[in-house]
Amino acid sequence: MESTALLIEKLPELIASKWGAACRARMSADKARLKTRLNEQHSLRQKLLAAKLVGDFTRDDFERLRDGITMETASIESALLEIDEEAKLLSSMEEAQGRALLRPAEKWRTSTYCSKGLMHLSINRG
Repeated sequence: MESTALLIEKLPELIASKWGAACRARMSADKARLKTRLNEQHSLRQKLLAAKLVGDFTRDDFERLRDGITMETASIESALLEIDEEAKLLSSMEEAQGRALLRPAEKWRTSTYCSKGLMHLSINRG
């Protein structure tokens, strides 16, 4: 019974930890994919400039391709900023959760009757 009560008490922390780890892994993979795409856009821009100097493109073609690369680069940079903001939000949520765990009196006041019973059991048996 004691281990079940402790598991139930720790369940929100475990879920939050697993969720945070999954979010960080997804953000890391997305960021790596976006950085690869950004590097490709920079490479395309350099190749485009070199091709224009050689005379492979007309002015209209060059401007159209340049504008497309610029728009794609801006889109990728925007997505990278969104990932950074999401990472900051995740960190602040984890920090807030940690602060809540450090305030047992407040947790006691805001808990349901069932949660208070589980906390009481874990304190008295621990």
